Amino acid sequence: MKILKILLLFIFFCSSIHIGAQDDYHQALLDQLQNDYGISGGTFNISTDHIANNLAAWNYGQDGVTYVDIADESFSHAVNADITVDYENAWNAGWGITNEQAIQENDVCLLVYWARTATGAEGRLNIFAENNVTYQKEVYRTFPVGLEWRQYLVPFVSSASYDVGAFQFGFHIGAAQQNVQFTGINIINYQNAYAEEDLPNIRNNDVYGGYEADAPWRFVAQENIESLRKANIQITVNDNNGNPLENAGVAIQMMQHEYAFGTAVVSCAIAGNDCQDDIYESKLLDLDGKGHGFNWVVFENGLKWDAWESQWPTSQFEKADAIDWLKAKDIKVRGHNLLWPGRWYLPNDVRLNIANTDYVLERIDEHLEEILNYPSIKGELAEWDVLNEITVERFLEDSLAGNNGFITGREIYLDVLNKTKAIDDSPKLYINDYMTISSQRSKGPVYDRYQGFIQEIIDAGAPLDGIGFQAHIGTYPTSIYQVEDILSDFYEKFGLKQKITEFDIDGDAGDEVEAAYMRDFLTYIFSHPSTDGFLMWGFWDGAHWKDNAPMFDEDWNLKPSGQAFIDLVFNEWWTDKFETTAANGVINTDGYKGKYIIQVNCDEVILDTVDLSDDGIDLVYNCQELSSINEFSDNSIALYPNPSTGNARLKRSSTGLVTINVFSQTGHIVHTFQSTNQNIELLISPPKGSYVIELVEDKSVKRLNWIVQ
Repeated sequence: MKILKILLLFIFFCSSIHIGAQDDYHQALLDQLQNDYGISGGTFNISTDHIANNLAAWNYGQDGVTYVDIADESFSHAVNADITVDYENAWNAGWGITNEQAIQENDVCLLVYWARTATGAEGRLNIFAENNVTYQKEVYRTFPVGLEWRQYLVPFVSSASYDVGAFQFGFHIGAAQQNVQFTGINIINYQNAYAEEDLPNIRNNDVYGGYEADAPWRFVAQENIESLRKANIQITVNDNNGNPLENAGVAIQMMQHEYAFGTAVVSCAIAGNDCQDDIYESKLLDLDGKGHGFNWVVFENGLKWDAWESQWPTSQFEKADAIDWLKAKDIKVRGHNLLWPGRWYLPNDVRLNIANTDYVLERIDEHLEEILNYPSIKGELAEWDVLNEITVERFLEDSLAGNNGFITGREIYLDVLNKTKAIDDSPKLYINDYMTISSQRSKGPVYDRYQGFIQEIIDAGAPLDGIGFQAHIGTYPTSIYQVEDILSDFYEKFGLKQKITEFDIDGDAGDEVEAAYMRDFLTYIFSHPSTDGFLMWGFWDGAHWKDNAPMFDEDWNLKPSGQAFIDLVFNEWWTDKFETTAANGVINTDGYKGKYIIQVNCDEVILDTVDLSDDGIDLVYNCQELSSINEFSDNSIALYPNPSTGNARLKRSSTGLVTINVFSQTGHIVHTFQSTNQNIELLISPPKGSYVIELVEDKSVKRLNWIVQ
């Protein structure tokens, strides 16, 4: 009987970690799941006494943890981690707990916890749930925390089975010097009672730093955009005797931004290459259905060392053809990259012969000579990412150190920059890395190392024109204030041009957060005086390294974040005006810097293509007499189909003689003819792109945009 009683007590004790025996905090959690989401049942993975869990967990790192009592919350106790050390990685300090219940493969689980900062500064934690031997992750997220307590619910499906003691979950706490608090961590295992999508997913990732509608950075950004990205436009219209003409109609139509708005592309998908994709190609040129496309691109893989020599994803000839095709469309091309010094990013033979310094150096020289002298590359690229990710990819550096006159091994970077400049002095030379914005680092050892390496290059006198910032944004977007700190710090220290070279957002962030962050991040980047460009790392889910590009889903539906990009770049930051001259014959206005077509409605329509840059423009046109004042288009003219594959038709209400001019995006006439028909067939099939159709009838001028796919 005594043995039976002991057994019953043991069973009762074990059952206390299951639903049905829990402290007030865990009971409140169950009530919340039932009342708010209709979720019930399940088994807690560890004790349902949150105070006992906090005290029983393990921690590591130079900083210890303390414990604090909490009032006015569903929990009454929390872990307090006061981090005073600059760790190289967030995982160099941590807190966690080991599973007390087994988890089976494909079990549907819900991870729950609460967190905040104990001071006014924003904090950052990594939440993990993992195999405690291999560290294979079931959950891993980096997330910011603020002064308010916030609850996080993370559903996941276990990819493996874990016996008791084989699984652990908790926090990496060494991301920054910070004072953070957390509590209430547990996992509820629902096995197969629910699907993952049935469980609540509370990320709190919509409260990144600076998300508020009245955040102070917004006002400053708008002021900076007005002052930095616009220039003055003065247009004077006189008669042939030099007398001012009043009421002269002048159309000021922007054709392209000066600022780089671009994307990574797949070289084989355009220009008739191996994996030609007509929709991909047409969207590259026309994102919004109005002929507005990217003005910069970078090849995602095609110009990397190994991809170049192995002719992947297409031949060197076709890569050159793609560059020619892009430049013909007035799209600038970046090269990416000349040297990526990590073990797995060098050609196989270089990696296998890494101990043979002479061999390695000869191969680097051969590669530079070949690719930089290649037709359609030499003298044709706007920029090169010469050095890529040297902060953490140190295989080449470490292998060269102490050999053939190399001291640190990093002298190779100076050699590569100098040789690049000597072979082709036309492109701007960049260093590119992810260790700041992507990694949410604005200080610490890795951050300092990156700046130290850049300073070495500058001190040695090697040519370096700009710094590329990768911006692969996670589920929890990088604070706008941290982006500000990073860009301003680098600009103050080095004074070099800066460019966002690789932007995208993790798909787990959600459509609304992706769109909001696209708008906020892009606005801040456009407003910063150091930057001259923003490039996303792919624009279509069907050709994106994480299947979640910013612009289009796999079926070419425009995403909310893509719409945010279009709304800013081609609407809010776009100049398209029709003005009339004052009594003195002058129009004074401004516009966003870029390429323009200026049309003056005189007896013979004056059409001019100009670049609006820092100094503005001051133009004078002479007319014999004025024509009627008309804007670019009206309801009396229709163009269909539009977009088309060529041979479109114009339908107009009048029957008078009309002169029809077809202009390319750069303002050059590609076709002109006359007609008296109301239905006019455009018997031309120009190359894919954006065109302007101009109709001149009895001094009346009307214009339409035409997209050829």
